[in-house]
Amino acid sequence: MYEKIAENFLKNNGCLLLNHRVVKINHQNNKIKSIVISNKSKQKTISSDSYISSMPITELVQRLSPQPPKEIIQASKNLHYRSFVTASLVLSSSEPFPDTWIYVHSPEVKIGRVQNFKKWSHFMVSDPDKIALGVEYFCTEGDELWSMTDKDLIELALTELEKIKLIKKSDYLDGFVVRAEKAYPVYDSSYPKNIKLVKEYLANFKNLISIGRGGLFKYNNMDHSILTGLYAAENLLGASHNLEEVNADQEYQEEKTENGD
Repeated sequence: MYEKIAENFLKNNGCLLLNHRVVKINHQNNKIKSIVISNKSKQKTISSDSYISSMPITELVQRLSPQPPKEIIQASKNLHYRSFVTASLVLSSSEPFPDTWIYVHSPEVKIGRVQNFKKWSHFMVSDPDKIALGVEYFCTEGDELWSMTDKDLIELALTELEKIKLIKKSDYLDGFVVRAEKAYPVYDSSYPKNIKLVKEYLANFKNLISIGRGGLFKYNNMDHSILTGLYAAENLLGASHNLEEVNADQEYQEEKTENGD
């Protein structure tokens, strides 16, 4: 899906820069004036009328130049995220369970959740004799799980899946590992105060919109995060969507579509 979005974007004369990081965000008089991006070998400055950011809101604040007041910087440093790693496995097996995903609470294993990709869509796994599972581990950047080699993580996932009787290790065909940094905002006791300070400060920049789970520091599902991006684009064209209200009712957008509402 994302590749198709990128393809359409490029067809409409968009410029897509992959493998770049925003290293500085220049501002003046409550407006973002330019951003500095880097691809490790060189830096480039880009200017625009408006900016939409999906980076973690903590990084957004800390890359502003000039720097925000000390209390805003400290509030951003007091906000934390959890990461996760996924061992994506292909197996020659029948359906292990009838759901799209299941959470695993057994104290015997470290698995947090298992995705059954064929149940999302048969287009994702067209071979009737194979399955693809995403075995997810919740972690923090730099900890034991995050730092495991791909080979060891795949071995751990296979061992634990077999231990809870979802698969047989002998059915394993292939696999790879995906690591997602700052995937989950941490709702600790101090986050309401800190995120309020950060968002009130960022609201001063009239040509900046922060979107998505990381950008809003809000535990949205993927459909909600995509919707905040669509609403942000519409706001640039004159709409007045309140992005903070997305997922306020805890509904899934795909469920609303299926029900015809």
